[in-house]
Amino acid sequence: MARTTPQRAKKRGARRNQMQRDSGRSETFLRALEWFKELARFSLLAAVVLTLLLGSVSLYRYIDRPWAHISVASPFQRVAQSELESLVGDISSGGFLGLDLAVVRERLEAHPWIASASVRREWPDRLQLSVVEEVPIARWRDSGFLTRSGVALRATDNSELGNLPHLVGPEGSSREVMIEYRDVSELLFSQGLKVLAFRVDAHGARSFELATGHEVVLGRGDVIGKVRRFLNIWQGELASRQQQIKAIDARYDNGVAVSWQQSDVSG
Repeated sequence: MARTTPQRAKKRGARRNQMQRDSGRSETFLRALEWFKELARFSLLAAVVLTLLLGSVSLYRYIDRPWAHISVASPFQRVAQSELESLVGDISSGGFLGLDLAVVRERLEAHPWIASASVRREWPDRLQLSVVEEVPIARWRDSGFLTRSGVALRATDNSELGNLPHLVGPEGSSREVMIEYRDVSELLFSQGLKVLAFRVDAHGARSFELATGHEVVLGRGDVIGKVRRFLNIWQGELASRQQQIKAIDARYDNGVAVSWQQSDVSG
């Protein structure tokens, strides 16, 4: 059996050490290569994200252009288009996408003559408004008007509203007076009588004027009950003699008092 000389053993150890050094360098190179690959992937992803972000910002800026036109789709009588434009003018600078349509709608509906409003965008730069105006259904006191809900308004042009019923009541009582007027008017209209005026004085006493020219005094309390009693007597005795009636007092619990053109009798 051959013996290993010290010189041969030394050479083998040198080769082994060299192989270990070469293996370590290879592993270091492979790790560096993997790191560069990950860096390249990350850089590519970052580039894509940045490109998309810049593209999105540019697209948003392109779409979110300033408003060039504000138009109203529905006809209106009480509110001018210039007034509508001034209502939204200070908030319509938000751009096509940036403008909050709910805020615009709330601003419009805060106007006393606007019952409801809708707002929509029209590409590329038009803001379309649609409004439903309040409808005055009665004159209120000296110069105001009432809507269906009893809100008191003022109109600059009241030339077309002179034929509306005239309601009168204490300051701040428009809603209550409107409700009572509707109840009384509907009850009388069902029997062919039209109410031209309904009044509540400072003491709460009610009275109304008919299209026949007669004024009916109701006093305070039980308004509907008194109107029903008046109708019963009107249909039974007064309608056929209405030309002879001067005034009607329905404040009583058991009937009405009629003032005739010539003399007074009780019904």
